[in-house]
Amino acid sequence: MINPKISSGKKRTVFFAVLALMVMACFTAYASQPLAGFEGYYQLDNDKDFYLQIMVKNNKLVLKQLWDEREIPFEQKSDLKFYNDQESFPLTFSKNANGEITQLLAFERDTWIKLKGKPAEKKEINLTAEKMQAFAGKYKLSHDGDDAFIQFTVNGNSLEAKELWSGKTYIIVPQTELVFFGRKAYYPVQFSKDNDGNVTQALIFNKDVWVKVKE
Repeated sequence: MINPKISSGKKRTVFFAVLALMVMACFTAYASQPLAGFEGYYQLDNDKDFYLQIMVKNNKLVLKQLWDEREIPFEQKSDLKFYNDQESFPLTFSKNANGEITQLLAFERDTWIKLKGKPAEKKEINLTAEKMQAFAGKYKLSHDGDDAFIQFTVNGNSLEAKELWSGKTYIIVPQTELVFFGRKAYYPVQFSKDNDGNVTQALIFNKDVWVKVKE
């Protein structure tokens, strides 16, 4: 005849033993990929001007947006998954056959590729006043029958880009004779010229074509 008390005690012992093994398994999973392995610089797959940095601070993974210097901390949820509750922001990393982190997926839609080193630093060049003045003027973007305008104004070796619908302004500086970048914010602009050398349009954020308005 089976003693029910002994049987119950054995069951509890087995339960706690299994629980301990599960905890150890979780710990081992986390430990299998040290946080330092996630650190580095990542480039957005479909926009090569966007970069972010992954760091470890106070034993937490921190994402730094290099276009605005904002830092977002993350809690580890599993071996390769992290989450920020305040922003409802999931991060999922991927690794290769050697166990090296190669990319991350943000918000379950944006793929960022891990770089081997730091991204190349953009350097400002100096253009003559005449060349800078050629970019000045109003530019128009038409979409679904609505028009939006941006005004470019010369300020020394920089351009002030003012969104006429919002009043927001951005300072951009030349990287080449036609390519500009934001001095303190992500704002890539590539100008184009016609066959006569006149500036005719601006490609902003690598996707929107703004046509220069003749005044």
